[in-house]
Amino acid sequence: MKNNAFPNMKLTHRIACAFFAAALTCMSAAAQEATTDGGSVAPATLPETSAPAADMSFEALEKAAAAGDAEAQAQLAECYFTGRGTAADPMLGIQQLSYAVGQNNAKAQTMLGACYYSGTGLAVDYVTALEWFNRAALAGYPQAYMCLYAAYRDGNGVPADSKIALQWLEKAVSAKHPDAMCEMALLKLKGELGEPVNIEAAHAVLEEARSLGSSQAEKMLKLLDEASAK
Repeated sequence: MKNNAFPNMKLTHRIACAFFAAALTCMSAAAQEATTDGGSVAPATLPETSAPAADMSFEALEKAAAAGDAEAQAQLAECYFTGRGTAADPMLGIQQLSYAVGQNNAKAQTMLGACYYSGTGLAVDYVTALEWFNRAALAGYPQAYMCLYAAYRDGNGVPADSKIALQWLEKAVSAKHPDAMCEMALLKLKGELGEPVNIEAAHAVLEEARSLGSSQAEKMLKLLDEASAK
């Protein structure tokens, strides 16, 4: 790959289609994990699991949550939403989130916003969702940046505004959020940033996301390399 602006338009289109298909597949998987009712959600709505909570059993999370650990409360909520280690019960998930947001936990704020955004355990309310996303964003939580990006991109709760959406995406990329990097790579590949399609830049962003452990980036890189080789 030597040219930034790829000259073969048919190949560029094929690569873009491959990327788009990969993004849809990964986002659909994230949605299934994030909701129990198949609702529409922002990309990667439920924040990534963090250590040591990720390695704790459901019973250990229950104990830590009961002792007032906000991170454990947020992680326990995710267990109730996804059915990990227990029967899925969105209402119990909402209850745990209410405890965690009471302690100003940014992860829980983002998750509660996601519940309003998707209608998981609560009635869909984009305005309230954005209020929670903004609180978490003010605390510097990258997942909230991604949710705000999706809201402004799609016009949910606010007028659609691609410029503001891109600003939130760029903040998430700067914070090394892997999903944001994958999204940015897709936009670079499709030429939707007001500049020519840039295959090299997209590849570089995906390489960095893969180095951060992103399976989505791994899949997209594979598709990009396969399409480029044809």
